[in-house]
Amino acid sequence: MYLTLLIIFTILVLLASIYTGTRLYKKAETTFDKNIRDKVTRDRNPHFIGVMKSVTRLGNVETLFMIIVPILFVLVRDGEFVTASAIILSAGLSIIVSQVLKFIFRRTRPTKERALSHIGYSFPSGHSTVGVSFYLTLAYIVSTGTGRLVFLLLIGLIIGLAIAFSRIYLGVHWASDVIVGVFLGLTCSAWAIYLYRSKFVLEWLFRAF
Repeated sequence: MYLTLLIIFTILVLLASIYTGTRLYKKAETTFDKNIRDKVTRDRNPHFIGVMKSVTRLGNVETLFMIIVPILFVLVRDGEFVTASAIILSAGLSIIVSQVLKFIFRRTRPTKERALSHIGYSFPSGHSTVGVSFYLTLAYIVSTGTGRLVFLLLIGLIIGLAIAFSRIYLGVHWASDVIVGVFLGLTCSAWAIYLYRSKFVLEWLFRAF
């Protein structure tokens, strides 16, 4: 049942993402995005901008690298290849999916009200996709055997959503980029968790250990 629902959810999210991306192809903004941007960026607090810059760094590739590498080192050392595979998949799938869609739809990033310099295409938000996928999956893994599943999943989701919101607040993404990114992140996390529960191992990667 879980797998069936997961497949259906994945298909719906991909169809919605493709439909949205098609409507936004190479577009700079929509009325919806402009209204959200104006509301969020109006009268921004300089101190809160600093907070949001710190939050958004949690979704940076270099930050994820610094978090993931030590975790993988310990997991591989201890022979925890199932957990290591889930960690890699949560980040890897989300990065691949978001970057492929960016290349396909090539949406222009916001050019006004930026509080952070950024390059690359806008749709979908890679930080939102990767942030939700990785931190939610990590929260699920950490919760295993603790009896605190709901609490830790909520923490993971809050971190992912905070990263997503920071992208709008800092003016480097449109709201539609972030919304689609969040749902893509949920999808990638759901697959990583499913494979983790199924004891899936990236055999080709860990064959030498």
